[in-house]
Amino acid sequence: MKNTGILDAEVHKNLIQGIAGVVSRANVPEHYIITSMQGNTTDKDMTWVKGFPRVSQSGKSGYLVQGDNVETRCMYIAGALLRNYIDAVVMPLSSMLEGDPIDPTVLIIPNFYSDLGEVKAPPSWKIQQMYDFLIHRITSGKQTVLGVSSVKSMTSTYGNLLSSHIQATYFGVGQ
Repeated sequence: MKNTGILDAEVHKNLIQGIAGVVSRANVPEHYIITSMQGNTTDKDMTWVKGFPRVSQSGKSGYLVQGDNVETRCMYIAGALLRNYIDAVVMPLSSMLEGDPIDPTVLIIPNFYSDLGEVKAPPSWKIQQMYDFLIHRITSGKQTVLGVSSVKSMTSTYGNLLSSHIQATYFGVGQ
């Protein structure tokens, strides 16, 4: 018998049966779908996921995952949303910039900004493209989860326009 972890055989019957397709579309390893967030993410991460049904009425664009283990925490967030039958997809920043046509209810970009030491700022047109993309997501009523190692470093690399938008419209800022 296949390991289904915390998935309930009845509640998650469709998810269990279609797990291969879900893993492929969501770009999330199965482990994160069948494993609880408890003990693997922060309390703030879990609070945002639990409050997700009310999030879209809040006027906020999404959630900012900051600090340690950003990529792993983003995967657990995706897994929890998928267990609740919420269309969530994990996408690297490079795919977003290439204009990948996936437009899920929740888009998770775990490497939106990673402080890798001396980081050269991308060209201004790329920053504008990122900003436009985030504006499109909020105006279409869809949530975006961004993984950011440091808001301060992100601001000095990406500039004030993008950083101000994120700080004003995302939950989790100021962790």
